[in-house]
Amino acid sequence: MERSSLTGKRDWAGWGPVGTMRCMSSRFAILLALCCLSAGAQEHTPLIYGLGTYVAPHDGRHDGQDHGLQAATYCGGSPESWVRGSAALNRETKWLSLTMELETDSPQAGPKGQLSITLSKGCLHPLRGVCDAVHDPLVKLYTVETDEVSIGGRSRGDTGIIRRSASVDIPDNVARQVTHIAVQASCTGSSTQWSGWTSLQDAEDAFEATGRPAGASQLQ
Repeated sequence: MERSSLTGKRDWAGWGPVGTMRCMSSRFAILLALCCLSAGAQEHTPLIYGLGTYVAPHDGRHDGQDHGLQAATYCGGSPESWVRGSAALNRETKWLSLTMELETDSPQAGPKGQLSITLSKGCLHPLRGVCDAVHDPLVKLYTVETDEVSIGGRSRGDTGIIRRSASVDIPDNVARQVTHIAVQASCTGSSTQWSGWTSLQDAEDAFEATGRPAGASQLQ
């Protein structure tokens, strides 16, 4: 088993013209240099964060229910439930960190679900959010899938929400190329089991995930 990027730029426009900056005290100049260094360090952060889909009815009641995660899928009203997830790749350690959350409002049953993550390269200069398929295409490199997990009905006084985390080791030659991470949360059924978390791969109180080159069969 084998176990997106945030950048920030300081806006110095409010500090006045260059001629004024030359007259700053040495202490102030040092402070400015440190700030610029900090901004530059942010430009080279090794973390790449995922982008996900939001699948739910557009009726107002189901809007904004992502709970701060990148992907969210509404599983329906019987039981009223959700599957959510996020992913982030550290290109220095080669670890892909995963978060999965399941929610139910029903005391009788909860959702089953899993996450699918696609690591890709390219599409560095999208035009109006669309990749240039000829000159700057998005090329899939690697896919990661979690095992199917589930929660049962909501206990009295409980929130009905359970969140767990896991990590997957990404091959070095893949991790160095990744520029995009796509995250999809899927509902795969429902469970009337006890109220706790269950992994169908017997990962106690957690979940497991496996990765493979894009296009490769799970049987390979």
